[in-house]
Amino acid sequence: MKIRCFDGSVNATSKAQQQRHEIVCWPVASDFSWCAQIDRFSQAYQLPAMPEIDHYLVLLNDNTLVLTYDADSKYIFIEKGQSFCCRGEDNPQLLAQNGPIVLLNISVRRGCWKPKISVVTENQLLPTNSAGVIYVLEGHWQIQGANCSQLIAEHGCWWLPDIRQGRVSPLQPNSCLIWIDLMNG
Repeated sequence: MKIRCFDGSVNATSKAQQQRHEIVCWPVASDFSWCAQIDRFSQAYQLPAMPEIDHYLVLLNDNTLVLTYDADSKYIFIEKGQSFCCRGEDNPQLLAQNGPIVLLNISVRRGCWKPKISVVTENQLLPTNSAGVIYVLEGHWQIQGANCSQLIAEHGCWWLPDIRQGRVSPLQPNSCLIWIDLMNG
């Protein structure tokens, strides 16, 4: 099994203003080709400067987030599942507007991987020729081919290319998840 499940839920007992939960880093090294983490913060947060890296950011809750990286460039996230790509060299500043922010950050080495981000609400086969990450926004999902059998909100899974086979299927109406397909690129 190459599909690995994770629990991305908030640590309710933590008093930290900022938290980072690393999901996966591949390969495990400072010169990774892609990694995924969940960032939680309640005020301002600065993404580290990372040359040759692109950050694909996905808002995982309904609080407003403002991203700025120079005086003329601003992007506002206003709904769960909204995504944006920014360059690591731009050293973006993130500001929570109306409550704590939960953000999925897929960081890729430019030229190695190209993420495609979508919201999924129905059965899907996991691709066998790409890497990927799934994060459940709502509902309850069944997963085949992983080290777990079901996923609920704030849980997910990741995989590397050449998995044997896998499938995710919603078990409740109105279930949705974030699907990040990482293609060589």
